[in-house]
Amino acid sequence: MRKKVLFVEDQARFHDSWKAALNGPVDIFTAVSILEAEEALTTHPDIAVIVMDAQLPEYTGSLVVRIRMQRNFSGHMIAASGNELLRRALVRAGCNHECEKDHVPNKVREILELQA
Repeated sequence: MRKKVLFVEDQARFHDSWKAALNGPVDIFTAVSILEAEEALTTHPDIAVIVMDAQLPEYTGSLVVRIRMQRNFSGHMIAASGNELLRRALVRAGCNHECEKDHVPNKVREILELQA
């Protein structure tokens, strides 16, 4: 069964480059807002990895907490940001991985044990 990955990121250029880098081995879903992320999780409760931008128009730490606590999400969550302090804040909120945005495809491959 193919693994599902959700990108929660408000900049489409990242969606496009991450999709291109991961083309093939996973099903990818995207959200540019907290509302879209919650809708994607409702529609696809079997998502294996969530890539979480530290800031959409609003800080996403509360979304991370809601996903972990209210949805009992036990999958992998990656805090993706060029700002180390923001990544650490998301890790404290519930993400269990972190990386800079340029490294997201490699981190997803590592977590899901996919070939490069």
